[in-house]
Formats: sequence, C-alpha cells, structure tokens
Amino acid sequence: MHFKPATRSHIIPLIGIFGKSATGKTFSALRMMRGLIGPKGKLAVLDTENKRASINFDRIPGGFLALDFEPPFTPDRYCEFIQIAHDEKIDGLVIDSASHEWCGAGGYLEMKEQWLDRVAGKDYAKRNKMALAAAANCKPAHNRFVNCLLRAGIPIILCFRGKDKVKMEKVPQNNGGEKLEIIQPDHSSPIQDSELIYEMLIAVETLTGDKPDSEGFCRCDSTGGTKYTHPDLLDCIRPSERISEATGERIAEWCRNPGAKAPSNPESVDDPYKQPRAALMHKLTSLALRPEFDGDQKEFFAWCKKQGLFKDGEKSTKDLSDDRLTEIYNAASEALQ
Repeated sequence: MHFKPATRSHIIPLIGIFGKSATGKTFSALRMMRGLIGPKGKLAVLDTENKRASINFDRIPGGFLALDFEPPFTPDRYCEFIQIAHDEKIDGLVIDSASHEWCGAGGYLEMKEQWLDRVAGKDYAKRNKMALAAAANCKPAHNRFVNCLLRAGIPIILCFRGKDKVKMEKVPQNNGGEKLEIIQPDHSSPIQDSELIYEMLIAVETLTGDKPDSEGFCRCDSTGGTKYTHPDLLDCIRPSERISEATGERIAEWCRNPGAKAPSNPESVDDPYKQPRAALMHKLTSLALRPEFDGDQKEFFAWCKKQGLFKDGEKSTKDLSDDRLTEIYNAASEALQ
C-alpha cells in the first residue's frame, strides 16, 4: 500500500435538509435525490411519518419505493433498514425523518430516560448525578447509526424536523416604554445531535415563501447551505431557487468530477451566493452551527463581541469591509478550536 496524490472522485454525498413544518422538506429531498441519482436511478424513502412521503408518489419523475418505519425508532433499527436498502441495490435513500432516531419513541433520548429510570428511579438528585453515565451507556448505539450513515455506500438525504428557538425580547411601544414579547424566529435548528450535522456534505434549511407556486404548493426556498464542506458547494445550493432535480444534478456533478466546480447557470448571474461578500458572510455565520451556539446567530455574534473580535465603533457586519470579515472569521475559527 502506498500514499497517492489526493483528488476528489466518486464522493458519496450525505446531505441534511431541515426546516419547520410545511416547508417542503420531504418533497425537496425526493426531488434533490432524483437529480443526484438520475432519471433511472432506484430511489427509496424510509418513512417514519406514517406514509406521508408516499403522498408525493406522482410528483417525482420515475417514482420511488417506500418502506414504512414504525416505532420503536432505535438507532439499530435505522441501521437495519439502511442495510436493507444496500441489499436491495437502492441507488439513493431518503430518510424522513432522522429526528425520530434522536427524540422519537425508542430513540436516543428515550433510551437515556429509560436507563435513568432503571438505575435512579424518581430520585432526581441521583438522576442528575448519573446523567453523564446515562449518555456513556446509550451514546454507542447512536454512534453506530452515525457510522452506518457514513459507510452506507449510497447517497443518503436525511430530513430533520426543525425546532424554533423562541425568545422573549423587549419590544418598544408607542408610549415610549417597552414590553416583553415572544419572538418567533424565521429560522430553525435541526432536531438531532448537533454533532451529526457536522458529518453532512451539505446541510440546508428550507423556508416557506409568501405565495403558493404554480402547483398550488408553498414555495420551498433554500437559504443556501447552512453547513458545507467545500466553498464550491455554495453554488450547488442557491438561495434564490427552489430545491429541485437541478440541485441534485449540480451536487452529483461536483462529487464525481475531480477538480470541477459546480456547473454554472447563466440564468442565475444575479445569484447572491456567487458574490464574494455573500460567501464571506456565509462562512462567518456558519460558525453559529457549532454546539456552543446551536444555530443561533445572535448568540454567536454576542460571543464574538465578548471575545473582542469587533473593534470599537463596529456595530454591524454590513459596515465592515471584506478584509475585516475575513479577519473576524479567522479569529473566531481559531478561538473555537
């Protein structure tokens, strides 16, 4: 055996799609996977959502296969079904949803609670003391699931349910005072172990547009990759486009072609993610996905200010030069190592 020059070739993508309810995660994942594996590829969905994915059976070119996944949603059962997909020579698998492995019936969090019930019962002081021991006993099963995903040998798209990080904020009133109000954020965080998101080639959040599209369904807009492993992938996920077969085709082309960039789209010359400044901002805000911030960009920027990464008088990233954005990104990355 010998070391060889590194090159990108035949990468098998592992992709995450997350968002709030009714933002089109399943439909987007199926369309993206169809583009990834081509019109004749054998597409399958592992459905934990009571056959909801099959509602789209007539909307996906070439159709797809479905396997209804009933509880318990243990990590090892996910691994079993991924092996079935491999044995049946599935070309691309959509798992909808992978959140159940974390917080569903039989998932990791329930496994921890059941372990604590056995060793500590209702002694809550003891339960608190045994929390780390519970994680140590139950996390290996979740780690097997992660390893199974990484070694599956076929493209996999994981759908995650999105959770709101609702906050109480002081809102100015007409009388000059302030009132505490519940703020509903536009964005969400994936319901899963935050460390799993870092295993994705790309992670994407879906948002619902203001108006239904021509098919009568709310437009599902990509926000651009919230996590990506290579800057060229930013051109595969475009915030101005609905996720579709074309999205999957761009990712597939990038994965199988050493040294190639994502195929350009002459009709998307105004795509903001082709602009260097937008790419810089995206790199910076992607650091908010680290476990310390759990996807909350406000918390991330508050941390940056506490670390002294912003100079006096710098109140907004909009006012900063590209060089300053690069400096802040590099300093934040180094501090988080």
